[in-house]
Amino acid sequence: MPRYYFHLRNTHDLVLDPDGKEYSVRSQINDEAIREARAIISADVLEGFVDLDQKIEVYDENEVLICSIPFSRAVRISGSDSDGS
Repeated sequence: MPRYYFHLRNTHDLVLDPDGKEYSVRSQINDEAIREARAIISADVLEGFVDLDQKIEVYDENEVLICSIPFSRAVRISGSDSDGS
């Protein structure tokens, strides 16, 4: 079964996924990348700061980029007071 690596990239760093995950159906990868982004965003919310200038980049075993999910596409934000005041 193919293994895919879900790396986290922000404006300064790339955090590598050393273990990866196996998927038999490639269509599941995009959904998993969105779930990964949302999990990180959820943890960030608990800390009081969310950086939407991050993304999950998924690579296959041959280091080929399969998909890239910006955090800004992983969630929908609504409300008129988005500046925190």
